[in-house]
Amino acid sequence: MLKFAVTTNEQITFFDSNWNQTTSAAHQFHDLSAITFDETEGTLFFTTQSGNTGNIFSLKLSNDAYTHQVDQILQKTDGEQIEALAFDLLERELYWADSQKKVIYQASVDAMADPKILIQFKNDRIPRGIAIDPCRRNIYYTNSNHSNPSIERVSLDGSHQEILIRNKEDEKILFMPVGIAVDQFSKRIYWVDNLEGNHFVVESAALDGTDRRTLVRDVENNPYGITVDRDNVYWTDHTHQAVWKIAKNATIGYRPEIVRNISDIPLGIIFRNNLLSTQANNPECMHIVDKVKEAILTENSSHKPSSTTPKPQIYCFNNGDLNPKTNTCICPKEFSGLRCELPICHNYCLQGICSVTSTGYAKCKCDDGFAGERCEIDLCQGFCLNGGHCELEQGEPVCHCTSLFKGRHCDSMMVAKMCEAFCENTVYDAGDHDLSKICGDCNPNSNSTAELREPTANNFDDRSYQYQCNDSLYRTIIIACVGVTASLVLIFLIVKSMRRMYQPLRPKIKKTFVVTKNVTPLTCRPTTEQCEITIEDCCNMNICDTPCFDPKTLQREARKEDKKNLLSNMDGELY
Repeated sequence: MLKFAVTTNEQITFFDSNWNQTTSAAHQFHDLSAITFDETEGTLFFTTQSGNTGNIFSLKLSNDAYTHQVDQILQKTDGEQIEALAFDLLERELYWADSQKKVIYQASVDAMADPKILIQFKNDRIPRGIAIDPCRRNIYYTNSNHSNPSIERVSLDGSHQEILIRNKEDEKILFMPVGIAVDQFSKRIYWVDNLEGNHFVVESAALDGTDRRTLVRDVENNPYGITVDRDNVYWTDHTHQAVWKIAKNATIGYRPEIVRNISDIPLGIIFRNNLLSTQANNPECMHIVDKVKEAILTENSSHKPSSTTPKPQIYCFNNGDLNPKTNTCICPKEFSGLRCELPICHNYCLQGICSVTSTGYAKCKCDDGFAGERCEIDLCQGFCLNGGHCELEQGEPVCHCTSLFKGRHCDSMMVAKMCEAFCENTVYDAGDHDLSKICGDCNPNSNSTAELREPTANNFDDRSYQYQCNDSLYRTIIIACVGVTASLVLIFLIVKSMRRMYQPLRPKIKKTFVVTKNVTPLTCRPTTEQCEITIEDCCNMNICDTPCFDPKTLQREARKEDKKNLLSNMDGELY
């Protein structure tokens, strides 16, 4: 069954209660934004925005949820920006906020008359989000002018306009509130606020603006639309292209979660709350619900059947009323389902009595010893340890422990008694406890064990518990030694690697020879020609530039031969 609807730039997407996509519609339109729902006729109203012109369309949902009929409600006009829609079930009036013209309009969806101005704001007001409280006949709206933001309320006839929440001189509460929703279950309003930078906040307040609470304050979120169901608050986010949720009773510190990623930028969002069923017994709503039902049934009874008129396709059980326009059942608060065939309390409470609240939800009164929303928690299960027996005393679990244990959960061991039993019978079963280490050696010359004290913070060095401390100490020493050794080895390897990395290369070995021609020994005649040659050792002529050294015997024999070869090679070059 369709529960949620989300508008994007290109379509309307429908989801069930688990946020599984069921179908989509309005693919022929572009730049969709605001959305609202008429429960009595199963009709969606949505807006498209192209430039500075806005349009409002209706989309009739069929029973198979795959075929839809689209009609235009509002013709194009210039210079407008439709931000939000809201629908009144009783008067069948459609309301919308225009942030460009700073107006809230209203128009009948049946008469197709020209829209009327409900409120004309001054320049210090920019209406953004709107939501209707059909039971108390009020409309709530956000003023997103960041220089003077506010949350306001006005009667559906335009009277009793009042500011509920606004900034104070010493406290900045709001910055740019956008979407707003009214929750009939908790009798509160919820809104999202785009704060400065990339911050945002989700807040709530009582219907009169008091008791303001912050559900979440976070960053990297650009919220737009908001809606609520029984337990959670949902809003659309441009930044992550997703729908987020958080519990209605959340406080600062709770983290919101993404319930659905959207392929396009999500904008408007609504929840199908079945107001006619859930609020039928709400004292503040039942008179409105009765009037709406009466109008539906009156139209149904006055409708004359003909051969071309199809008969109702379904029959409503348990005094449910058929809505001929949607061909669905309006169920009493105790039943649900397509034909009102499912009792809401059926198999709901596991160990308790079920009743239906005024808002149409099941509530359990648990039997003694059970707790939880559905009385599914056994208070005694796993409460007592070490063989203790659990009983209820004044509705609370109480443990009756065996003779060797004590404490609220029988989790404290009575060492003296346990060791006494162990020494009398060395095969005494103490579960996971090694009594030979706890109790030590039993005195064979005595019928009773040595005096043992109960372990406390002051005498924790008792012999029966020293083995635990010794084991822990030994483990600590071993781990410390291994850690120190590993650290020293690592430091040694690092130092060794650094030294090898920065160690200078061995020098290249070079020899210099001075060669002269026509030199007369022991004379002072000047030399005519001479040549000075620097020769690198041949062993160094490799790619690694690593010098090598010949043995001394080889060096002594090769020195004269090198000179002879050098002089013979020079003869041709000098002359």
